[in-house]
Amino acid sequence: MTRFLTGMTHAIVTVPERKDSDSSGIRATVSFCFGPGDENAITCIHYRRCESGTFWTVPHVEIIEAGRKTMVPVFRGELLEKMCQAAARALERVKEQIGAPQWGTSYRVFGSPDGSPMVDVIT
Repeated sequence: MTRFLTGMTHAIVTVPERKDSDSSGIRATVSFCFGPGDENAITCIHYRRCESGTFWTVPHVEIIEAGRKTMVPVFRGELLEKMCQAAARALERVKEQIGAPQWGTSYRVFGSPDGSPMVDVIT
């Protein structure tokens, strides 16, 4: 992961309000932060629910190709896979240390000097 995201200091896992999750299908959103604060980040890595199960998605942008509008992912290949794996690990760390994530709550996930994750409740 460090090969792709050198400088990442922590992740923020946000669980939306239940009503918002029910209407959007988003169960959690993860942001990867770079720096002492939360403002420099890659964000909108979503854990979504659909009829066939749950899966991770990354931001997409609209392009026009051959006169047709198409949505394409911002991240591709191994970087896409590593980002989704890291997002899943951050959510798992919350579950391991806090228990079931609460609706409408955000969690900051740090690595500690001994390699074990630390989770703080933000809201």
